[in-house]
Amino acid sequence: MGRTSLTGRAKGRVPPAYRRLGTQFIKFALVGITGTAIDFGGFALLWRGLGLNPILASAISFSVAVVNNFLLNRIWTFADVPARNPAAQLGQFSVVATVGLGLNLSLMAVLIEVVEPRLSLILRLGAPGAAGWRLLEPNLEWWPLLSKAVATVIVLFWNFAGNRLWTFRDR
Repeated sequence: MGRTSLTGRAKGRVPPAYRRLGTQFIKFALVGITGTAIDFGGFALLWRGLGLNPILASAISFSVAVVNNFLLNRIWTFADVPARNPAAQLGQFSVVATVGLGLNLSLMAVLIEVVEPRLSLILRLGAPGAAGWRLLEPNLEWWPLLSKAVATVIVLFWNFAGNRLWTFRDR
């Protein structure tokens, strides 16, 4: 006889609602990968290729990726959610993305303006325990890209929650 949890469900079985949520999150993350490729590619082109400030370059590339992500999420990730007015949904998606952009840029600014200078100082002074970080020393010029990657992963959770609960919620 199989074990059951407090709710009486067989252990190891995922309820359909959680399975659906997990599937949506995975699809959302996969769509996010395409958006991230657009975002990072555009960021690299604008920052390294055209010499724009990394924060401005990130804002522009992020905005282009938003349109891509909205379209793919609407037709694939949340295809089972009853369709509503696409213009209204794009507006909602844009609001969530704009808040996400603010979070992304804020995190990047902290990592670039606060963390990187301190890490650089630690590496220059040879502080105890800094030996492992020495591998980064010649690559600190790429710190904005690493900062963007860290911020992007963190903001993924905000974007999914905001869009799942507002933009693409079940009616």
